Amino acid sequence: MPRSNPYADIAPRTALGRALVAHIRRFRPNKLKRLGYPSIGTLDTIASRATRSGMGTKLSVECRAMRLLLIQPYCYAGFKERFLAAYNRAFLLACPLYARIVRESHKLSGVSFDYTLPLFDPALVHALEEEAPSDPTIEAFVKDIVKRLDKTKGWVDTRAWRQAFEIYSEALIYRMIRDAGRGKITIRRFPEADASTPDFICELLTCTPPKTFYIEVKTFDIVDADQRHDEMIDEGILTQDDLDKHVAAGKRVACQTPLNRDPSFSSKRDPFPDAHFLPLLA
Repeated sequence: MPRSNPYADIAPRTALGRALVAHIRRFRPNKLKRLGYPSIGTLDTIASRATRSGMGTKLSVECRAMRLLLIQPYCYAGFKERFLAAYNRAFLLACPLYARIVRESHKLSGVSFDYTLPLFDPALVHALEEEAPSDPTIEAFVKDIVKRLDKTKGWVDTRAWRQAFEIYSEALIYRMIRDAGRGKITIRRFPEADASTPDFICELLTCTPPKTFYIEVKTFDIVDADQRHDEMIDEGILTQDDLDKHVAAGKRVACQTPLNRDPSFSSKRDPFPDAHFLPLLA
């Protein structure tokens, strides 16, 4: 079922989000001064998580710094640089998983296309980050995904992306069984170090005695992914180069248009709002 993207919300819920809305309205005519990103939903997420215990004082300090910069009646030299520096630090602290997915998606933006990263549902990524502080298993999943994505460094590492998606898929299965089977089924993750075991051990509590069963999660992938994935990206680069040449020559280029305009599908049409400019607010 389609889910809305909390990071893409344009209705502010916090003082920091409202400060960004006021800033956009104040400096709308001046593109040099107006911030193009982040999205209001992302700032609201950062601000709300800054109030949690255990998130540390660094995040709160960065949020206060961003709000003080936004409420200034004018944009002085270096405003954007100072704000975005504080934002990037806060983004990594508050949204460790989503921030890395956005970072990885930027590596191919406007150059080629990858089929793995768009499959990370922002609404579910948001849910995993929200639940991590209260669920040790979800917290372990988030840390494992972050660890895999950090292995890419500054490179396009399609294997690391696929490995991260496999862990993400396991996290979704864990959440589904945990929530649907609450009080009836227990689910526990096997240590990842033991590759010979299934992913989860479960107990059906409605039986006497409880019955034990196991789950192994399999993630769909393309055939010969290690080789074919990189080939697909190379083909995408050649296609994009050909399109750029057509546009530069003044030729018309046909583009695909989403058929469904339902706002509830926003997470599918725009998975990473911080990779784009903010919509103009009325």
